[in-house]
Order: sequence, then C-alpha cells, then structure tokens
Amino acid sequence: MPRAMKRQHRQWLLATSMLLLVWSCTYWEPYPAPSPGKQQRLPSSLRVTPAGGYKTLLVEPYLRSDTLFGRSAGDTLKFPLEHLQLLERQWVDGLRTTGLILGTTALWIVVGLYGGGLE
Repeated sequence: MPRAMKRQHRQWLLATSMLLLVWSCTYWEPYPAPSPGKQQRLPSSLRVTPAGGYKTLLVEPYLRSDTLFGRSAGDTLKFPLEHLQLLERQWVDGLRTTGLILGTTALWIVVGLYGGGLE
C-alpha cells in the first residue's frame, strides 16, 4: 500500500474513532422540571422539548419566575415551564467510555500490525 494511502487511511480511522468517542460516552437523560419561583442550580446545558416543538439545546440555562431562559445559537430563548414537554441533561457513561477506549486501542493495534506491518 502506498504511503499516501496509508496516511489517508490512518486519518480516516482517527476521525472515525474520535466521532465514536464523542457519541458513545454521553447520553441524554430526563431532568425534572424546575419549580417556578424557586432558585435552584441548573446543569450547564439542557435539552428542551416544548409541547409540539423541536428539541433545542440551551446553554447556561437559568430560571426567572415561571420561565426557563438559555442561550442557543447565539440567541437567548425563553420557554414557559407549563409548555415544556421534556427536559434532558447530558450525562457521561463511564462503562461506555471505558469500553470505547479499550476497543479503539485494540483496533489501532490490529490496524497497526496488519495494515502497517512491523516496518
């Protein structure tokens, strides 16, 4: 295999591994709706699904009275609590992360031994 193809193959494998790493380590879990008028600490990001609407990722959410505010794509958005269908927060899964790291390492070793040889 020519060197340029080996290099391209390794770059593709690295990009794929990184993408899998990001997808496999986190998941979204339901988050209880905050109580109106009560100050409470919220996660750094929340995924909001309003009734009859699309999912929206809010960064740095905060609560004022009975409305949830947050930043999304450079804009500040607001969602009245009574119109929320679902709130979710991102969570890291330690078992998935460990499995993916070990699996990716094993894949790199196999590709290195069989694809690149012991030059």
